[in-house]
Amino acid sequence: ECIPPSTSPGDPFRPSVELTKPVYEVDSRSPVCTVTGEIELDTSLFRNLAYSIGIAFSAPGLSEKPIEWNQDPTHTPYNRPRSFIQMGDRLIVDDTCFLKFKIDVPPSLFPETQSSRVFSVDVKCYALQKPEVATKPSSVQFMIMNRSGAGRRMSVAA
Repeated sequence: ECIPPSTSPGDPFRPSVELTKPVYEVDSRSPVCTVTGEIELDTSLFRNLAYSIGIAFSAPGLSEKPIEWNQDPTHTPYNRPRSFIQMGDRLIVDDTCFLKFKIDVPPSLFPETQSSRVFSVDVKCYALQKPEVATKPSSVQFMIMNRSGAGRRMSVAA
């Protein structure tokens, strides 16, 4: 199978997104599949404006709409504390904002045994008081492979 693109380079109008790895393996005992990554945003577009970083999670082929979404910062009404997408605190250096995130994919979204499924993570940033001031979206993908049953051998009587 083809390895999905787990990085999306940014520019002044698009956030950079990088997942820790492109492929995750699960089995029948996995309670969740934790996917981690980092967003890097050039904040010069938002000079003197409060802004939000939004993450949407989807599974092409399962649903046309995002399955889950969340936004930072955590102190705004846009943040969803019960979401399986969680974001860390912003680290801002000069005009660059760094933000780590974690997605705990529930087993209900795992692919069937001995198969795989590709998921998408889309990131877009916009000014809270002026939503028309926004970045272009960045998209990355990752794959979950369900290895349940792998490695088991049936004994054959001779």
